[in-house]
Amino acid sequence: MSISLAFFVDGIPRPQGSLSAGISNSGRAYVYHSNSGMLPWRNTVTEMAYRAMDRREDDLHPLSGPVGLEAIFFMPRPKSRKDEYWHVTTPDLDKLLRAICDALTYAGVVVDDKVIADISTRKVYGERTGVQITVSTLDSAGE
Repeated sequence: MSISLAFFVDGIPRPQGSLSAGISNSGRAYVYHSNSGMLPWRNTVTEMAYRAMDRREDDLHPLSGPVGLEAIFFMPRPKSRKDEYWHVTTPDLDKLLRAICDALTYAGVVVDDKVIADISTRKVYGERTGVQITVSTLDSAGE
């Protein structure tokens, strides 16, 4: 039996960014996210994943895999691109996905994002911005 969870997160999708290192004026080393604006977005995705799990009648434990992920990112449409469908500018799709995968782990949807074995995603313009997320267990036979 397949288990699935689907939900929409309103907002402007933000990329995960990379960890960077620096040295303070006092000579101490520190690590920081190169895109600190991503944290509120990832926290919102985490909260919406919690809420989606709470609405389920069954007891959805963290999925241990294999798991499939579908994520459709709806980006703001500039007036200059009123007739276009695909969003082909920054942010990069892989960095948007990293924020989603980490949020699913933090929310307890999956035990760790390493169990996500199949991903279907796209980045398009939309009148409503956000991301549509669907997480499903996969058949162990690969079907």
